[in-house]
Amino acid sequence: MKKITKKGAFELDQLQSVVITLVVIGIVAGLGLIVLGSFQEYACGDDWNATTGVCDDPNDASTGINDTLSAVAGIPAWLPLIVLVLVIGIILAIVFRVLPGARAGASPMGY
Repeated sequence: MKKITKKGAFELDQLQSVVITLVVIGIVAGLGLIVLGSFQEYACGDDWNATTGVCDDPNDASTGINDTLSAVAGIPAWLPLIVLVLVIGIILAIVFRVLPGARAGASPMGY
């Protein structure tokens, strides 16, 4: 069992679960957008214009799917920013754990 030193403290061995979570969110969001795009085409029916990708005569179902697509389409755009913040946090955690032991004459590596 792990001993928790601080509430909300991030350990480097938890990195794998964070990365897997981000990958799963990206895959689910991408597949969801693909499925919603297919639903949009089927909801429009014969009025679907394949060259423009727009429904010529939108009904309630295709309008609802359009609204959902526009709302969900912004989620994958935030993933690179989340990854960047995570990487910066990991680098800062490593730096702040090494620097307190780097006093004059003391080596953090034990040399």
